[in-house]
Amino acid sequence: MSKVQSTNATEEDQEGTGYGIKYAMGDITVGVGKTTNQAVNTTTETNNTTYGVTYNVNDQLSVGVAAGKHDNDTYTNDEEYQTIQVGYDLGGMVITAGFYQVENVGGTAGSDNENLEIRTVTKF
Repeated sequence: MSKVQSTNATEEDQEGTGYGIKYAMGDITVGVGKTTNQAVNTTTETNNTTYGVTYNVNDQLSVGVAAGKHDNDTYTNDEEYQTIQVGYDLGGMVITAGFYQVENVGGTAGSDNENLEIRTVTKF
């Protein structure tokens, strides 16, 4: 049995660019990033811009905040998002907590969402 892959571009195919810059000053790091994507068979363009700052309180504890905008040509309103995250390094495992807030989900005014995420990450 063989699998054939189409060479025709579909609306799900994307072309895009992305760039970002960060600057660290001791325990503080600031950064900004921007991506632009366009569906191959349409003129729909999506732009994301995010700004953030992190602070290393000590070798184990760090705190970060970020905010940004998701602009899609098909949306009536731009999505805007904010997050705050805290991470604690236990040596072989890291525990993180993040609170996320999104306004105008899917470009719909008044459609807001808030999430709290707690996770563990192990490293080898």
